[in-house]
Amino acid sequence: ELLRRKTSPVPPPRIPVPPAENENQKETRRYNQSLIDDEHKAKQSKYRTYMEQLPQDFGTAIALVLSSVSDVIRQDLQDNTSKLPMGYTPEEEYQALRSRLEEKWGPNSQADALELSDKLSTMNGDAVGWQNYGKQFDLIVQTMKRTIIRDEFGLPDRWPAATMPHQPFPIEPATNAEMVDFYVRSRNAAAIWNAVPHLGEIKTYEPSQQVKKGILIRALSRSAHSAFSLVASHYRRAENQAKPFAQLWTD
Repeated sequence: ELLRRKTSPVPPPRIPVPPAENENQKETRRYNQSLIDDEHKAKQSKYRTYMEQLPQDFGTAIALVLSSVSDVIRQDLQDNTSKLPMGYTPEEEYQALRSRLEEKWGPNSQADALELSDKLSTMNGDAVGWQNYGKQFDLIVQTMKRTIIRDEFGLPDRWPAATMPHQPFPIEPATNAEMVDFYVRSRNAAAIWNAVPHLGEIKTYEPSQQVKKGILIRALSRSAHSAFSLVASHYRRAENQAKPFAQLWTD
């Protein structure tokens, strides 16, 4: 949504002037071009309003975060914000606030995710009990699933986003009617597409099915109880390696 609001409208298309046209055709072309230009002006006006409203929206976001945490966390966040360099924009203050919240107060911070990954890989079923191992395994995976991978600016890392399908361009030389039809189809398709944000899915630290399968097989193979180590041996055979994690978990 933020990326969409910060993206300036693209320049309006120009209806090509044909080599020859009568007065009626010229008036029609000019009228249709004026419709296109007026819509672009409306988009530009909306864009400017968005950008003018953005600082206030980030101020609201900061207030919402501070009102949603305990007194101790709120005081720490406010102390950290007061130490920021002069001239920070509301957006930069918000990002600093979120980074502090993630890093200091977890539980789903980047450092926590790495610690959880290590714990998942080294947990001993014989030591903790295999029933408890199953509960801890599931709890750790669910926590990692909720932990967002972020870049150095604290923004979520995403998978590639889908792109808006383009309408087929008229075959040259195109008539005015064909160009207007192309513009109308493109405008309608864009309106439908832009009705909701189209961002790539947010990445998390959730291990893949194959990684979870490997971790579980290794843990089972280390067991001193033959009932568990035999399961690991079974899934390490070539003919069983394609079996999914869900089947191993059930077994």
